[in-house]
Amino acid sequence: MSRFQSREQHNLGRTAVEELENYPAFKNLLREDSFEGKVRVEDGKVVATAIQSLDEDQLRSFLLTTRMIYEQAEKCSILQIAPIVEKYVGPRNPLSWNGFNAHRLGLNHFMDGYYLQSEPISNREVFEAFIYGHYSHRSQPRYEQWKKDEEKFLELKLHFVVILSSFFYHARQIRTFVRELLQVNETRE
Repeated sequence: MSRFQSREQHNLGRTAVEELENYPAFKNLLREDSFEGKVRVEDGKVVATAIQSLDEDQLRSFLLTTRMIYEQAEKCSILQIAPIVEKYVGPRNPLSWNGFNAHRLGLNHFMDGYYLQSEPISNREVFEAFIYGHYSHRSQPRYEQWKKDEEKFLELKLHFVVILSSFFYHARQIRTFVRELLQVNETRE
């Protein structure tokens, strides 16, 4: 891979994050300090749940671009960019590489952490179940199981938004390092 191709990948990732910052889902939901779920109960049974201030269409469009940063197959994904940054920047600028890598490793540690102790399921599994099961309408057995229990579904969906917020925070930090690294490399070329 040439330096031009790697710079192009970095720019795609940076542009995707900047695009996400302009989405209403980010402005209306993810920048909030808190959000809450609402449960409607009739005759002692939960009949509906919702997250206040959540526009499903806005979130769905936000997730389409988020997947570009998350999915391994995408050229601008965090996973694809990391080895390029390490190769071209790591040896020349170890402090920048360490900053970039700290956010990448922190994100992976968080995603692999467990939310529910009673049911061993990682944040990554919750994240993927909602992205692929709820928003992409692919078959996700866990997601289908969760939908049967409205209260649990709401709890997990609230947690999904927390995970999404954390993912996006890390993506923004990684973007900042990539932007700085590209500027350093431009001055050297």
